[in-house]
Amino acid sequence: SILQIAIMNIITSIYMLLTKTFKGNNRVLIGKDSYIGINTIIVVNVSIRKNCVIGANSVVTRSLSDHCVTVGIPSKVIMQHSFATATWERK
Repeated sequence: SILQIAIMNIITSIYMLLTKTFKGNNRVLIGKDSYIGINTIIVVNVSIRKNCVIGANSVVTRSLSDHCVTVGIPSKVIMQHSFATATWERK
């Protein structure tokens, strides 16, 4: 019937969209000594460098540099370690 054909076309379109979206080198890289809070979401193609702390319930949409603390939806860096002064600096 026409309804069955329409449903099959919709299912095929969704499948094609999903396979195009998730093809390739979609990965998440997590560096050494990084801590990720509970219920955190990390999107694909994001790198979390070493010694990072991500707060609970955060959504990480961008890659993070070394030695930072990030929280929120979307996550924002709130502190970063400065080796010049050997302290944590607020952003």
